[in-house]
Amino acid sequence: MRRVFREGARRGAGAAGLSVAVTVETVGYKEDDAYGLWKNGELTVGTLGSFADRKFVHGTWLDFFETYIVPSVSPHIVYNAPVRSIDYSGDAVIVRTHDAKYTADAVIVTAPLPMIKNGTIAFVPALPRHKARAARRVVVWGGIKVFLEFSAKFYPTYTDFAIRPKRAGHRMYFDAAVRAEHGETYTGTLCRR
Repeated sequence: MRRVFREGARRGAGAAGLSVAVTVETVGYKEDDAYGLWKNGELTVGTLGSFADRKFVHGTWLDFFETYIVPSVSPHIVYNAPVRSIDYSGDAVIVRTHDAKYTADAVIVTAPLPMIKNGTIAFVPALPRHKARAARRVVVWGGIKVFLEFSAKFYPTYTDFAIRPKRAGHRMYFDAAVRAEHGETYTGTLCRR
């Protein structure tokens, strides 16, 4: 079963609340898709079973990002300007870098957690105690997501790795998209340690 999502998506605050039509076709994973588990150096293959996630048809997350997100935010991106502080104590938010000051109605912080943990970015006022404590306690593994294109499918739809202890990380390979018109498949590779 294929689904086509068409909905109005709000653009960022910098785009004055303009909307853009989003048309994305996705397809669900099948219960009988191959599921692989690497454990103790051996691959066991079975069926995926019930799996709620979906994959793109005729594109990838990168295509979605470049089509619907980048056009509205690219004029507002400042490169080579590490943030030193975020002051949200007043009506406007003030973001300071080493040589500039930016003002906004709101700010979404997507900094790597270690920067929050070690105070690389100063918050005024300081983050609420429960948020600072949560940031200190959480364990975040390093990660990478790589998309590879293959002309033939030779791998299970979803492959998991049994890593012990669990706190040591998580690694998986999975189909992220399919281009049905050419029979090409893409596999999204997510590795975490």
